Formats: sequence, C-alpha cells, structure tokens
Amino acid sequence: MQKWTSRFHQGDHIIHIYRDDRELLRSLFDMIAMMGDDEKIVYLSDKDIEKHVSYADGEIGRVIKSALKNGKLSVMPSYETYCPTGEFLMESILKLLRELANKIDKEGYEGAIIAGDISWLPHYPSLFQPFLHYERAIDLCGVPKNIRIMCQYDSRLFNSQQLESAMNVHQLVLRGQTLERRNWIVVRKMDNSIFSFFDSKIGESAKSAPGSSTVARRK
Repeated sequence: MQKWTSRFHQGDHIIHIYRDDRELLRSLFDMIAMMGDDEKIVYLSDKDIEKHVSYADGEIGRVIKSALKNGKLSVMPSYETYCPTGEFLMESILKLLRELANKIDKEGYEGAIIAGDISWLPHYPSLFQPFLHYERAIDLCGVPKNIRIMCQYDSRLFNSQQLESAMNVHQLVLRGQTLERRNWIVVRKMDNSIFSFFDSKIGESAKSAPGSSTVARRK
C-alpha cells in the first residue's frame, strides 16, 4: 500500500485533521522521510515540539530530533505568525508565505513544505471565517510548484461543522494515513502563483473582503 506522501506533490495544499499528538508527530515523520536532500519543512506551531518528541516512539522521535538539529525542520510560532499584532490580516499572511518561499530559495533549497498547526484558532471564534477565506484563496490561486502547504486541525478542538467547512475549502484531505482528493473544485494553475499574484490581485481583493482584517480576541 502506498504511503499518503506519495500523493502529496509540489504545488499541493492539504488539510490534515489529526486525532492526537501522536498522529501529528507521525505526519511530521512521514514528511521528513519523503523529502529529498534539497528540501526542508517550515513548521508553524505553538506546541513544544521537542518535548512532544521526547515521548514519541523510537524511530519517529529520532528522525524528528535529527531534522531539528540539522535544519531540515525549522519551527516558528503559529499564533504570533498569523496574528502578529493581535489581528488576522490575510494579505499580510500571504505576503509572509511568499517571503518564506523566497528565503527557502535563497538558502539553496529546491523545495519546501510549509505546515501550520492552528490549534490557537478555536480560542478566537471571530477569526474562523476569515481564516477559511484565506485557505480558499490559496487553493483558488495556486501554490508555487516547488512548495507544498499543509494546514493542521486538531479534531479535539473543532466541532464537526467547523471541520466540514474547513475540508470544503481544500482539495486534499489527510486523515490518519489516508489522503483523499476532492474534485469539487478545479484549481487554475498559473505561472504567477499566489505568492507573486498577491501584489496585483490578491492584496486588493483581501482588503475589500469582509473579515479580511479581524481583531483576534480570545474567547
């Protein structure tokens, strides 16, 4: 049986719905094992990954620790990255993703996975719809061919309606070791992907979209 990673291609945008932290670490392990020498993972997470890894199964823990040590896996805070001033600004996040892609290229990597765990989102209910608008924008405008994007939702923190809404704005849904491709939407792959398309198009639409700038108030 093929691993789900064999269907996770450059230019893809996945939603990963995980049941527990063990399943979360397994997804990191799978992605590290999949990567070539010229790729890396930029991981947005507010979890203490090193602490979680210390409780992980032998091989999974060793592989993730090694990736952290050699720079193949770098971790950035999630909430502070998405809401640096207490606001969620879609255009700012899209710009940041573009800057990350450029930084990865300058570091000499041919490709990368940008993964974000959004366990902070349930604490800010007013941000849920604006965040889905951002997720939808990624799929509609396309991802650079050398980048893969994964958004991770902890199923213990979101209700079934929220999870279904989140899945509906993604083509690819990962649960456990099963990756499902939803064909309800045809993504227009453009030479000018979301990262370069942002300046002339996405920025303007994001500014005018309802809820594109929302104060992140903790519930």
